[in-house]
Parts: sequence; structure tokens; C-alpha cells
Amino acid sequence: MIQTTKNAVRDLSANAESMLALARTDLACYALAHHPSFELPPFLDLVIRKLEAVKRGEIKRLILSMSPRHGKSLIASTYFPSMYLGTFPDRYVIGASYGQDLADDFGRRVRNTVASPLHRAILPESKIADDSAAAHRFNLTVGGAYFAVGRELQSLAAALT
Repeated sequence: MIQTTKNAVRDLSANAESMLALARTDLACYALAHHPSFELPPFLDLVIRKLEAVKRGEIKRLILSMSPRHGKSLIASTYFPSMYLGTFPDRYVIGASYGQDLADDFGRRVRNTVASPLHRAILPESKIADDSAAAHRFNLTVGGAYFAVGRELQSLAAALT
């Protein structure tokens, strides 16, 4: 019985490590790790493939246009920026929206995801700086940062200074 339990724990540990390894490079696995009820219909698979091409530098500009409540905000505005900052913790991400309140909501979700123990287990290089953890702007210890910007601000430059 003890040996069976040890084997089960070893198998579970191996499976967890495999999931973490996949989540380091695959946005769908990263999203699934954070959101276990996440489903991947074909249209979201396409969105994820395009976002991963952005991450690799193959696509420089991407516009996503989908009906509400189909998962684009969860993937493109929460998990993709979190994973991107985890992969490139020395880079900057600007989350822009039609309104500052919505931008702040996404910023809060990204910040909370990056600060989570699960994110740190998957992508340990990205850590939010202790002195900078606001929802609309936070810095990473390696030098990267996230900015949440809404359209009603007078200018993007004013928001970033």
C-alpha cells in the first residue's frame, strides 16, 4: 500500500511537471492551468495560434474582432499578456481599451495572474517589483512593465509618464 501511494505521488508529480513544462510554451496549456474549466473551440484555437505568432515575432500587428462572451478577453487581455511578461520579463506590455476602467480591470487580472504562485511555478523569471503593483501600472524585477491605458486619457504619452 505504501509503495502504491509513493508511485501515485510520483506519477502525479511527473504529470504536474509535464503540465508546467507545456504551460511555459503553449498559451492554451497556460490558460488551462490557470482556468481548469477553459475550453478550446476551433475559433479560440485560431486566436491562440495567432497570439503565439505574435509572441514569436512573426506577426507585428494583430486585431481580434469577435462577439462578446467568446473568450477573447480572457485569452488576449489576461492570459496572453501574463504569459508574454513571464516569457519576456524585460519587455513592456501596454493593455489599451476604450475606457480606463476596463483597462484597469484587465490590468488587475494580469497583475493578479503574474503574482500568483501558479504563474511563478510556470514562469519563475517574472516577479512583480515590491514597490510597483498598481492595477494600471506595474513593474517586474527584471525591468519589464505592464501599462493599462484607456482612451479617455488625453494622450498615451501622459498615461505612460
